[in-house]
Amino acid sequence: MSDIPLPQPLTDDEAAELDYLYENYEADHREGQWADALEWARKGDFAPLVECLRRTDFPLDHPDVRNWLADGLADRFKKPRRVKKRPKFAIFEDASGRRFYLDQRHLKIFEAMKLYAQLVPSLGEDAALKSAKGSMTSEELHQHLRRPRSRWALRPVKDDGMLERMFAGVPGVKP
Repeated sequence: MSDIPLPQPLTDDEAAELDYLYENYEADHREGQWADALEWARKGDFAPLVECLRRTDFPLDHPDVRNWLADGLADRFKKPRRVKKRPKFAIFEDASGRRFYLDQRHLKIFEAMKLYAQLVPSLGEDAALKSAKGSMTSEELHQHLRRPRSRWALRPVKDDGMLERMFAGVPGVKP
């Protein structure tokens, strides 16, 4: 046997808190979705709020949403002039094989940057810039190539089999 001590049993307060968390998970999740939908509606994108309103398992019990809808019906708010678009993410693989979630709006730029990175070793910088630009001007592509990678806010795609490998040796856990 190992020298690792076994965990102590839960106290009554800890057990009650854990039970409370399990019982109220759904309500907290709904609360978060209502808040997120309301935030996007205030920015001008009503799609998430409409989606929450149409769901039958989401009762309209969020007071901020009710007040906001009442103000809208009383014509107290206007739709913003510039509606913020929610990002639509696509998976992109760069020239070195890394996979990222990337906004659809930036996909064309990153495809040109990937092509440029693949062509530079064989053609040189000038020829690769001309052939990779596509519908952009050379100056636009050159500006994007000089932009620091940290400014793009790239999110790496998580490995699909990572959880299975992490918990493979733990009995009774199925990710």
